[in-house]
Amino acid sequence: MVDSPASAPDDADSVTPPGPRRSTYTPPQAQSPDDDPIADAIAAEYRAWVPVKRQPEPPAPAASAPNTPVTPPENPLAGLSAPEAAPPSPSIPPPPSRASLTDADLVAVLDPDLAGGNTGALINLFEEQLTLREQELRQLDAWEEQVRRLGVESADEIVASVRSAYTGVIDVIPPAAHAQTSSASASSPPAAAGPAPAPPLAPAPNDVPSADSAPTAPGQVVAPVIDPATLTAGELSSVLADAPPPDMAQRTVATPPEDGLDLDESVPPPLVEPDIAESPSDPLAQASNWDALLATATDGTPATSEPPALSPFTLTPASPSAPAETSALDEESRPDRQSDSAPPSLEPAPETPPSAPAPVPAATPVAAPAPAAPQPPAAETPPAAEHPPLPTAADTPARGPRSFALEQSALEPTPAALRAGRAVRLFWLWFAVNASVVTVALGALLIADGASLRQAVLAALGGVALSSFLLGVITRTGRWSGQPTIVVARATFGTVGNAIPAGVAVLVRVLWASALLYLLGIGVAEVLVEAQLDGGLGRPTLTVIVAAVGFLIAAAAALVGFGLIARLGAIIAPLAGILVVGLIVLTGPLVDLGNALSIPDGSWALLVGGSVLILSAIGLAWVSSGGDLVRYQAPGASGTAAALWTGLGVAAPAFLLIGWGAALSASNPVVLEGLVANPVDTLARLLPLWYPVPLALAVALSLIAGAAFSLYSGGFAVLTLGAPAPRWLGVLIAAVVAAAALVALILAGGGVAGLLRDALVVLAVPVAAWAGIVGTETLLRRRRVHAPSLLQPGGVYPSVRWVPLAGFVVTTALGLGFVTASTSWLAWTGYLWPLLPLPADSAWVNSDAGVILALLLGAIVAAISLPGLRRLHDVEASATA
Repeated sequence: MVDSPASAPDDADSVTPPGPRRSTYTPPQAQSPDDDPIADAIAAEYRAWVPVKRQPEPPAPAASAPNTPVTPPENPLAGLSAPEAAPPSPSIPPPPSRASLTDADLVAVLDPDLAGGNTGALINLFEEQLTLREQELRQLDAWEEQVRRLGVESADEIVASVRSAYTGVIDVIPPAAHAQTSSASASSPPAAAGPAPAPPLAPAPNDVPSADSAPTAPGQVVAPVIDPATLTAGELSSVLADAPPPDMAQRTVATPPEDGLDLDESVPPPLVEPDIAESPSDPLAQASNWDALLATATDGTPATSEPPALSPFTLTPASPSAPAETSALDEESRPDRQSDSAPPSLEPAPETPPSAPAPVPAATPVAAPAPAAPQPPAAETPPAAEHPPLPTAADTPARGPRSFALEQSALEPTPAALRAGRAVRLFWLWFAVNASVVTVALGALLIADGASLRQAVLAALGGVALSSFLLGVITRTGRWSGQPTIVVARATFGTVGNAIPAGVAVLVRVLWASALLYLLGIGVAEVLVEAQLDGGLGRPTLTVIVAAVGFLIAAAAALVGFGLIARLGAIIAPLAGILVVGLIVLTGPLVDLGNALSIPDGSWALLVGGSVLILSAIGLAWVSSGGDLVRYQAPGASGTAAALWTGLGVAAPAFLLIGWGAALSASNPVVLEGLVANPVDTLARLLPLWYPVPLALAVALSLIAGAAFSLYSGGFAVLTLGAPAPRWLGVLIAAVVAAAALVALILAGGGVAGLLRDALVVLAVPVAAWAGIVGTETLLRRRRVHAPSLLQPGGVYPSVRWVPLAGFVVTTALGLGFVTASTSWLAWTGYLWPLLPLPADSAWVNSDAGVILALLLGAIVAAISLPGLRRLHDVEASATA
């Protein structure tokens, strides 16, 4: 209301004295909306400051009759087009997490000074990081494709924010132009807190509205913003007197999104009355939230726990799953109300160019309660779209080493990304090594020593079974840490004390490789000469050529590494198996079981001697390398399966060939003499004339595979004796020494068969002592070794573990005292036999029982050192934790 400027004058002639004056005045009842001149003046002033410069004035409405009241429509929103309810925002899939190192971290880690000269580990780490980056690039591409397929308006910003964390993996996407504008707006300093100054009743001619305000629809009259807190009582009364009725207040309906959706105009969605702020002192503070977007964090969760407040001047469609249950007055009295299930405004306010002035939104005055709009029945919310899982680094399977890629892993653990082998692969590798037809000569040697056929078969069975058991146990060492067996032995003898067993391992590996290559040369030369395929070169020349070619192939495979050896094993094993079966089938008619079984049993000491011979040639010749082939097996693979497949790959070809050689030798004395003197030449004479080439392959393939594996393992043994060096350098040193030994054997000519047997048994004694100690400690272990401490002194393991090392030396000395050798420079062995009451020609003296004795004493030494092993377990647990 408006007070009258003056009250009515008193009657001068009245006798009654004047009473007290009223401080308020009630104006008379208005006859029409326009009969108050003061209201007309205020209304004229109210209309005068509409920003007509920016928006064209709408045509003046037709003048109504002075005394005709304006009746508001029953439904003020009738006829207005309203958008359909927007579907729920599609859920954005979580972005992949980065697992690779950044460029800065990778440069810091790949410092050659920190690697101690072990560049192989740095190369492996660099290759792993490149592999991870390739995987992450594929994951990012798949995730970005899903995000953009959802049609999210802020897809560019979301993708750019996630990709910015993958420096070095991909080129970071530059932000879009509108993102730059938004960033510039967001970086502007915030307004000072406190009440806003009162706006003038009319704007100055040169006032420029804020660029952050929302634009006005064409043809819409925009009223100024008036802060009641800054107006006087008279000014506030003037504004309220000229305000239109509540139902006549102009309403703003959200503009439908221009996304090409088909809108069903026949059934309009429900609308919610505009939210009226309780205190309209600063409506622009809430209007700035029109530009707020539903930001999503990189982990898939909302960036803020509270939803952004909607503008009080925008109509939002009601949630289809949450019908209104409160009155319009309750809704309007809560400016901070935000339905948990209602989606945000259908369309954010369009951005205003910085150069164009934006109009000031009109403040809607507090109005009387209005009838609520009718609500349609609630609709079911469609389920969120399900996204296929993104590929992760864990989903990418490990791959084994490439066949022709130089192996970089040396004494350190094999990288997990390369450990993809299965246990069954061990069967083919060991089958290829032990499937040479030369093995039939071992069966002939058992019969030549005086054993019967059944004694020979039992000796073969015992020697092969014990060999398979030892190799299966030692296989666990390589599977645990992914390191060579001779390196894992440092946990048993100490980081420095292990040099003595490692020196023995180098000697065994080098001499065994040279012996296999010598057998290759003389065997293939015999076959080609007998078949007249030598080309006139002669047996000696052809022996040198074949041995040299075999050495080059074996050395090249060992230098390249495990990938090529595994590929050769996969090729050689089935071919060797076919050739062995062909040999047995073609020589089957020569077996006479009647004559074979008629040979009487000899001394049972021969059974021990035969088992020792087979154990030395099949098991102890390879036991120090038992874990080298399992380093690339998958970490989660079964250790029992690895041991079983290893034992089967060793036992199957060895027992079959040894038993068949014993059967052929026991059937015919002539065949027996030939197999002992020259096994390959004898087999060539027994087979058809068309079989020399397959026989040559049967001899060569397995011997080349065995020589390659022996040089490969010898390289690891060489590296344990000196400073850290690349793996190929250790193989090169072992190959040079093996070549020298091979030349010596070739120059020695004939008569080396006895030397090879004596050297085989003598070297088997220290190897048996080593196998007894290391194998028993492996079985007694309750936890795996601490791999980093095996590579340098000062870690978990001491420099010398005196009990196992002293036991190894003593056990070797005792074992050598109970073996005999016919070679002159090995005649010093067997020095303990004279202490026993046995005749010099006793079968026990020639049984080489010292090998079995060394194996048993080694197991006892490991049991004695059990307290020290338990203490190591505690230290290993502390280092691992």
